[in-house]
Amino acid sequence: MTVDGTWHMKIQTPRGEQSAELRLTMSGSSLTGSFNDTPIENGKLTDDGISFTAKLTSPIKLKISCTATIDGDEINGKAKASLLPVAIPFSGTRANA
Repeated sequence: MTVDGTWHMKIQTPRGEQSAELRLTMSGSSLTGSFNDTPIENGKLTDDGISFTAKLTSPIKLKISCTATIDGDEINGKAKASLLPVAIPFSGTRANA
C-alpha cells in the first residue's frame, strides 16, 4: 500500500461537508505529514490502513484521532474529535491521480 502524496478530503461534519488537505509521507515505519497544514502525530501504518492524530486550531481548537484505509488513489476513514460523541466519516482522492 502506497500512502505518500497529497489527498483532497471531504469530511462530513455536524456543520456540513468540509474540505481538507492531507499530506502523507511514509519513511520506513514512520508516517509523517500534515492535516490542513497542522503536523500529524503518532502516524503509523496498521494492518488495514493508517492511523494518526492532529491538534487542530481552526475553526476551533480540538484534537482528532483518525483511522483510514487506502485503496489505490482513494482514502476512506473516520475522525474522532475530542468534542464529538461519535466519529465522523471522511473520504478523498490522491492529487494527480
